[in-house]
Amino acid sequence: MCETLLLHCSRCDTVIKTFKTSNVITSRQGKKSKMTDINLRSVVAATSSGGGLTSLKRICTDFNFPEPVTERAYNNYIYLIKEKSVANCECSMAEGAKKLRKFILKGEIDDGRIIDV
Repeated sequence: MCETLLLHCSRCDTVIKTFKTSNVITSRQGKKSKMTDINLRSVVAATSSGGGLTSLKRICTDFNFPEPVTERAYNNYIYLIKEKSVANCECSMAEGAKKLRKFILKGEIDDGRIIDV
């Protein structure tokens, strides 16, 4: 869904500037990748609505948009979403464990409610 636009001189046909219509996602190492924000969002929308790449392609066809992403790129976005989701879950569970530990150490929970956590 992201496009690369070229700004060029019509007299000498020299490319003056190129830019993308969406922000590029940076990796954990701070390196720029080929992944873009709009493509990531389209994959998230397609998967969260119960569809997949086929649904995303159908939507783009209905709106007369160019094809969204290739199957390989789609799988890369899915992997990125999985990585971020797992990291988010682990962080949330670690926070919950810290809070529970504070309650236990303070002696605020002693009536068996820990089993229900």
